Amino acid sequence: MIVLCASYRVEAWTLLLDNELDQTKISKFVIRKLKGHEENKNNIQNAHNFIKDGKIVANMSWTKKYITVKLSAKTLNLAQEKKLNEFLEKLVKGEFSEV
Repeated sequence: MIVLCASYRVEAWTLLLDNELDQTKISKFVIRKLKGHEENKNNIQNAHNFIKDGKIVANMSWTKKYITVKLSAKTLNLAQEKKLNEFLEKLVKGEFSEV
């Protein structure tokens, strides 16, 4: 178990250096990994942070059931929010053959 914890800390550190994991979430990441290893139920399959001016402004994660996008409210102006909403509506309706 100690070896696993160390390898998860190394993985978390690497993600931190690559701006893929926020520093405040390292311990939760390691705990989630340990629980996922013990129970073999780690639902998050992939996650990606979006960086603007060196800060994480959005996160996108995938599970077997959902794709979740979290975007800082200050990131977009009203016109951009409207464009994002229109894009998602078209995407969900299948109006894009390629994105």
